[in-house]
Amino acid sequence: KTIAHFAYEPLMLVVRADLEVKTLEDLIAYARKNPAKLIAGTSGLGTQNRLNLELLKVATGTNIRFVTFASGGETTTNLLGGHVDLICGNTVSASRSHLKAGKIRALAVFTPNRLAEFPDIPTTKEKGLASINVNMSYGLLGPKELPPEIVERVSHSARAALASAEGTASLNKLGYILEYLNPQQLEEQMKKDYGLLADVAKKAGLIQD
Repeated sequence: KTIAHFAYEPLMLVVRADLEVKTLEDLIAYARKNPAKLIAGTSGLGTQNRLNLELLKVATGTNIRFVTFASGGETTTNLLGGHVDLICGNTVSASRSHLKAGKIRALAVFTPNRLAEFPDIPTTKEKGLASINVNMSYGLLGPKELPPEIVERVSHSARAALASAEGTASLNKLGYILEYLNPQQLEEQMKKDYGLLADVAKKAGLIQD
């Protein structure tokens, strides 16, 4: 059963620093002019960076190849080493120090609004690509037989924790964006997200009927 959603960690589209693109528009134009030349790093079939890559390809009609690594850390390492050109969904925590050091470049964030920490990075929504918005979500789920009164009690406790100064500060420090959803709202959001991603996954050949 769904209990509560409490935060998500923003993801961003990052490219190697020496790639000859400066903006998301540049990247799309380059990908269209050079089909299958760009290589994206991903960390698995169902991961956020792979799904966002497929969303990008569908939304822009581009052909971008990919290489799958064992973990997000390995994906970032290979971007830094110049072995891949981009990651379509790297966490802020994995990108922060490299962005500030100029070792990689961020072209967009997958959030409704720009991030306070990186106000110069536009959102995909601003660029007309609002569908590219898979982030790292965090919430609570329980067994199917969990009594409704327990669900409500735990959900209420989660909301209270988020409202506390301590809870807010600890999550903000990690770079998370607080977003409380009650059990019903979380269930609706999950159904919506699964529907969207299942459609993209089928188009990409990740799953079959």
